Amino acid sequence: MLSSKTELQHLFANYSTLKTSNVLEQLLEECCVDTKGRNPREVINDLYFDLYPNETVVKASFVQKALPLKKANSVYAFEVPAGNSRADVCRIGRLSTAYEIKTEYDSFTRLETQLRDYLSIFDLCYLVVPRAQLTKAVNLSPPTCGIITYTHHRRSIAFCTKRKALPTKDKNVQKQINSLSQSELHKALSSTQAEKQPGATLGNTTQSPTDLNRSFKRILKQRYEQRWRFLQEHQAEILPIDYEWFFFNNIDPSKVY
Repeated sequence: MLSSKTELQHLFANYSTLKTSNVLEQLLEECCVDTKGRNPREVINDLYFDLYPNETVVKASFVQKALPLKKANSVYAFEVPAGNSRADVCRIGRLSTAYEIKTEYDSFTRLETQLRDYLSIFDLCYLVVPRAQLTKAVNLSPPTCGIITYTHHRRSIAFCTKRKALPTKDKNVQKQINSLSQSELHKALSSTQAEKQPGATLGNTTQSPTDLNRSFKRILKQRYEQRWRFLQEHQAEILPIDYEWFFFNNIDPSKVY
């Protein structure tokens, strides 16, 4: 078994979804871990969840309950650009919700900027922290930001909503526009409006902020829906530590594992 913190850090720093089983088995041997005939990738996944509940583990645990909901209208996404930040997890449905995750290994240095970005773009925003950091989270986040705490026990993480998020009333339309690509901006214009305003762009149309926000959410959902549905379809074949990688790459797990 892992005999030191250094070995633990070495193991997780050198793990990659694309590494072969032989390479991963050698990595485990370097860290004094006996696989006992098990798949080395599964061993590393279990060690992650047992001993190192970092952002990868918390993200995976957070979306795990949503993955089986194949008929749900919502789409989840990882690392969604927002201003100068990236939301760790975002849920896009009737409302758009950003989740910023701070584990016991993370710094709160950029938290103010991150929350400001999310609150100016999304309908709702939540800060997700270990239960021991609840007081710190309350003190460092605005009252409109919701707070979710989590507890880690062996290979399980349980989440609890401590403060519900309040809807963002005054969104920054320009930030929403800047977070979209040029092709996505064109999609935001309805065909009817495009006919009336042939040279229009999302930034100079007569759409109201409410309509713009609706267009913004529709585009985000279109951007990530295929990736999310792929992850849902192949959940049983993908280890939790690799959820995010497969979300972005959409490669048949049998060709990677």
